[in-house]
Amino acid sequence: MDPFGCQNSRTDPDPLNCSINATSGSGYYKTAEKELIETYELSQQELDRIYKGKIIQKIRGELIRKHKKIKKYRESGAGRHLQYIDSKILEACMLKLVERDIPFMAIHDSLGVRKRDKKQVTEIMRLKYQDEMGREIGVG
Repeated sequence: MDPFGCQNSRTDPDPLNCSINATSGSGYYKTAEKELIETYELSQQELDRIYKGKIIQKIRGELIRKHKKIKKYRESGAGRHLQYIDSKILEACMLKLVERDIPFMAIHDSLGVRKRDKKQVTEIMRLKYQDEMGREIGVG
């Protein structure tokens, strides 16, 4: 059972991601509704039940209450912007790997590479992060 009261074996929608990716409160509701429909294949009757019970509104209220430290990022589109930056870094890495004839497989926001290339690829990723962000990455 998920927070929306729906039973389904598919991946649950993530209300926090909906909140960070949305650019407004109404955008949050539209994104959450889309996630519910796509994830759970809800009928209009089921969706009406969720709205009547104000379930989405209650979850949004809890996100606001519980995640005060990221308040300024809520419904700001920040999530989309970060995804865009991440894609630019990954694209730059892939172009460098092609340039160096290092085989790879792009998997969502990751790169699969041969073990023997790991050190070189890690260095490329570190440099491309630094190029985009203007500072060194804070992880090893």
